[in-house]
Amino acid sequence: MRNNILLLIILCFLGILFITGIFLSEKQYNSISIIHRFKAPSTEFLFGTDAYGRDIFLRTSKALFNTINYALLASIIAIFIGFLLGLIAGYSGGIIDFVIQTLIDVMMSFPSFFLILTIIAAMPQNGWNVIIAIVLSTWPNIAKITRAEILTLKNREFILASSTIGASFIRIVFYHIVPNCINSLIITGIFSFGGAILTESSLSFLKLGINEDIPTLGNLISGGRDVLRSWWISTFPGIVLFLLIFSVNLVGERIREFFDPKN
Repeated sequence: MRNNILLLIILCFLGILFITGIFLSEKQYNSISIIHRFKAPSTEFLFGTDAYGRDIFLRTSKALFNTINYALLASIIAIFIGFLLGLIAGYSGGIIDFVIQTLIDVMMSFPSFFLILTIIAAMPQNGWNVIIAIVLSTWPNIAKITRAEILTLKNREFILASSTIGASFIRIVFYHIVPNCINSLIITGIFSFGGAILTESSLSFLKLGINEDIPTLGNLISGGRDVLRSWWISTFPGIVLFLLIFSVNLVGERIREFFDPKN
């Protein structure tokens, strides 16, 4: 019960920041004021200001909004690709299953962050390339889980009965397979979303991710590395990043427990 109350408080706090970030214009979160450089947190500037006098609260709100958008888009694309390839591999079997399974094993044989760094280094620095890198490192795990689910489902009586009476592949997928896979797909997707947030923030912190002109949580944390005396520049975005990943994982655990037949 206490964990649920804590989760609700965190989600409300993050929700306020996210909604604030939606309505902020570039002029507001990028407003430079030399006379307000390195201001400590106060009633005027809740999270303080940075080296250019920009409001850290406004920039953190926009960074949260941007980070969630990039990670969410990457997760959706990865789930779609992983589910589609896992479905085709598990349901088709034979040479198609062998080819897709081999591709999955090859992709998973590389350390994921090393693979991401290799992809990022080979392409220009922009948001779409970060999304591509996250997708390429995430979809194999989703495909493997989906394939295992399909291998279990395709020999069940209701699937065999549908095939016997002449149901098309599309009908079997949407009426029988997807409803029975949706629970594990949601859980996997939520944890993949948390991983995508952490990956994007790590790349931005290393200045390999989203361009610094676009505020993300990783960029803001990185911006405070050289001014440790102004602790608030990195601390508040870091706390928001921690709370975001913590809440995503906690929501994933709650949903997993909800779908668990034992509960």
